[in-house]
Amino acid sequence: MNKYVLASLLCPVFGLSASTPTAPETPLGDAPLLGGYQAASSEAPLVQEAKSFIQKQFATMNLRDVTEAYVQVVAGLNVRFRCAVQAEDGCETWEFLAFRSLDGRWHFQSASRL
Repeated sequence: MNKYVLASLLCPVFGLSASTPTAPETPLGDAPLLGGYQAASSEAPLVQEAKSFIQKQFATMNLRDVTEAYVQVVAGLNVRFRCAVQAEDGCETWEFLAFRSLDGRWHFQSASRL
């Protein structure tokens, strides 16, 4: 049997196509990919919620405006953000990481002065 005839008979059976492959459509659209950090607006409600949670954890610190923010989709959400913290001798830049679990509760992960 001619190999071209055989290929044309088997392509529909095995779901093969002779056309140029195209990228699969994703139902997520522009949504963040699992596992990777994506930049987020410093004014996004999720970022502001994380900042409020951290402020409650560090009540003696005066957190100022968020300058950078990132979100990571895991089994919940990691929200990492940088902001100025008012210190006695001026402002210092800190980075905070908070985790929002699937049940909506926040958990402190880390804080570091940069």
